[in-house]
Amino acid sequence: MGRASGPLALSAEAASAFAASGAPPIFVRAEMDADDMPALRVSAGVVTTLGGITGDGAVAARVLGKPCIVGVPGVIIRRDSRVLVVAGTDGETVVREGDIVAVVVEGARGELHLGA
Repeated sequence: MGRASGPLALSAEAASAFAASGAPPIFVRAEMDADDMPALRVSAGVVTTLGGITGDGAVAARVLGKPCIVGVPGVIIRRDSRVLVVAGTDGETVVREGDIVAVVVEGARGELHLGA
């Protein structure tokens, strides 16, 4: 359970840079791996588009006490243009790296809030 907000970070490098500037980010990846641990440690929250509650990202986030949402459908990470595209009932919403987002987790339910 928990809530966190911060700038959207789509890479470990961006997450580290935001944290170093005093703004712990929401770190978003398709899947987490061991190379992402330094970024996960300095992030306020974590979102993955793939995986489940027993995946590496979810387990690591729980150990570190970070709010985490895993396996979010309808989210496309475009690392080349540094944006997150979220499909919704009203069409697509584009969120740029650095825009403020929030992660809200209550029990087994999690929500990603855009423009929080």
